[in-house]
Amino acid sequence: MSTPLISVVIPTFNNVDVLRRSVDSWRDHGGDAIELIVIEDGCSDATPAYLRDVAATAWGQQHVRSIHEDDAHELRCTNTGFTVARGTFLMTWQDDMCRSS
Repeated sequence: MSTPLISVVIPTFNNVDVLRRSVDSWRDHGGDAIELIVIEDGCSDATPAYLRDVAATAWGQQHVRSIHEDDAHELRCTNTGFTVARGTFLMTWQDDMCRSS
């Protein structure tokens, strides 16, 4: 992927259903100049499998990175995402937030 304009950091913990809607909203309305960095904080639900599935898609390969943390909590997860972000602009996004057209 070329350097994205915006890096969106999404910390998540055991919230796969709303995370799926959030990621889908970025796919549907986010454009091509984004990268989503999902910080999975030791999830015991289906979140890790979902992130692997997204990463296997053509869109996911271009726009989604996931990082595993162990019980790091939201602020540390967000900071981890900012550390690895490659975008010109950085933003944090909650896993239960969705973009609209």
